[in-house]
Amino acid sequence: MKFILVLCLGTLCTTISASNDPPVVVELSRSSPSMKVDVDISVSSLDRILELHFETCIGCSYRWKLLSNPFTARIKSVGKEIVPTNGPDKTGGSGKTRYLFSAFNPGKADLTFEYGPKSPGPDDTTYRVNVHIAIRKLPTPLPPVLKPVPIPSMPPAKPVPLAPIEAHLSASSEGPPFAMSVGQVINIYLSVCDGCQDDAWSLSDPVIEGILEAAPTPASVPGKTLFSFKAVCSGTAMLPYSKNQPSSDGSESFPDLFVTITVPEAP
Repeated sequence: MKFILVLCLGTLCTTISASNDPPVVVELSRSSPSMKVDVDISVSSLDRILELHFETCIGCSYRWKLLSNPFTARIKSVGKEIVPTNGPDKTGGSGKTRYLFSAFNPGKADLTFEYGPKSPGPDDTTYRVNVHIAIRKLPTPLPPVLKPVPIPSMPPAKPVPLAPIEAHLSASSEGPPFAMSVGQVINIYLSVCDGCQDDAWSLSDPVIEGILEAAPTPASVPGKTLFSFKAVCSGTAMLPYSKNQPSSDGSESFPDLFVTITVPEAP
């Protein structure tokens, strides 16, 4: 139990408590035959002050007194004072008798107070007030449950479109195979004689099945025949091109151009 210090000057006493809880204050009078009071002691305190304020006639023959307290293992009296409420003490003046208790152990306590004259006569009336006190020690609060803060998921990055391969070739072109990635486009520009009506390129028997597929061609370029393909699967494709142009003797010559394209497997 924490220490309680009562300082008195004349009839006025001041109570100083080391408790961390504010006092429980209950207003009573002689017409309060019974009162229930809850006194909760927090985890950070060893006790809690209970103040019972009884209406009192100062200077009259009637006095408040506590008949008994068999519950001193739970609650103890730590002070009593009379406080005037309408000016200086005088006969017939109103005031309050304040009882101070320190509650320190859980349980119940029933205290009986009596209001009557010091020497009761046959015609005097004595009043009794019963105060039923329930003392509780509050449990240690559980630590707050910390919920994980959801981390917003980032949408999957969209694949960056692959730049098309621009291949400008002619009948005399030679070089290594073109390497493509799946989804990439190749635009093959084959040179023709500008203004020659019968000069053209044709593609015959290409080996592209399952590897390349025809793709939309961009804008035409003067002096070029354009072929566009898109890689759809890994493998090696062969594109044999033939150029048709009249010869000097009127017969047709067919110079060939072979374009090889490799599409490696995705990692």
